[in-house]
Amino acid sequence: MLRFAMSVMSVRLSDEIEQKRVQLAQLTGRTKSWLAKQATQDYLALEAWQIG
Repeated sequence: MLRFAMSVMSVRLSDEIEQKRVQLAQLTGRTKSWLAKQATQDYLALEAWQIG
């Protein structure tokens, strides 16, 4: 089995953002962790593209 090194990130979210994250996780069947990871990947890709 392959294992990949991973880091842990801690962030503070407003109650409103956390509530939206919980709701989206429930509606999509994804975990809150998966959503946070995907959002971070999407943001980094967008920023990298804009920087060039």
